[in-house]
Amino acid sequence: MFDPRTKLYLPVFFSLMTSRTQDSDKRLLHCIEFAVGSKPDINTLHFPESRIVGCLFHQNQAWRRKMKDLRLPNIEVSIAMQKGVLDMLTVVDPEKGEIKGVA
Repeated sequence: MFDPRTKLYLPVFFSLMTSRTQDSDKRLLHCIEFAVGSKPDINTLHFPESRIVGCLFHQNQAWRRKMKDLRLPNIEVSIAMQKGVLDMLTVVDPEKGEIKGVA
């Protein structure tokens, strides 16, 4: 789904998988395309313009661990982990950020 505010494509589906391979990703996308009622097109399965930088689930786990290591209060960790707080950093264009402090 395209977000006009950030001018980025955002995920519409999430999946839980025990392991990930290129073949399993293609099969998952094939199932998702059927789920929304469109005819699967092999060209759409490759997303040549996309850039995968990581897994949001594992990123959130790492952020939570770091906040716990820094001994932040549980309430602050809970607030930071809510939808629309830290996870919004994944859609911010790094080129639009300003470097401040120690970088």
